[in-house]
Amino acid sequence: FMDGYEKRYQEYPGIVVADAGYGSYDNYMYCLEKDIEGYLKYQNYRYEKTAKFKKDIYRKENLLREENGKLICPQGREFVYKRDSENTKTDYPCITQVWECKTCNRCPLKKECTKAKTRAVRINPILDELKAHAKELLDSEAGIQLRQQRCIQAEGTFGIIKSDWQYNRIHRRGMENVENELYLICMGFNLMKYHQKKMRMILS
Repeated sequence: FMDGYEKRYQEYPGIVVADAGYGSYDNYMYCLEKDIEGYLKYQNYRYEKTAKFKKDIYRKENLLREENGKLICPQGREFVYKRDSENTKTDYPCITQVWECKTCNRCPLKKECTKAKTRAVRINPILDELKAHAKELLDSEAGIQLRQQRCIQAEGTFGIIKSDWQYNRIHRRGMENVENELYLICMGFNLMKYHQKKMRMILS
């Protein structure tokens, strides 16, 4: 979609706002590469604000991290760096660090922490940094306003088309026919908005 936008307008949008389904490593890296300010919710963005999330001391997000980068479990046991795991299936190469606590067998809280023999966590430092930046944007005053506008504009539009117009499904088959049908729906919606605005100006 962004590449199509750039092809049409010869530039990328300065700001993009999207829901949690779009807050991925690839999308964050894409925004960084194209100099786009991405207000993209990541998975657990809302959940991590809850008391339940914050009180779960066994979540990897809540593990203590020392200045040297080492992870410490709730019982004060150190995680040891094990290896790097590279994912080449993503659009942008992604390296994840694997850390393991090797003294879990002597831990009285092992059952609450892990079902495996030892507790291992996977951490992507770059993704964590990108998510931290996204959180900073989303929680800012501008981010809150943009998210509110996205809900009003996008969800409201689909609500009118589906509920008021009773347009619940695409009636044509084949990619070209589907695109043409959606273009007609969008044109109809924009014409309706234009007519309503024009009538308000006349009546006022």
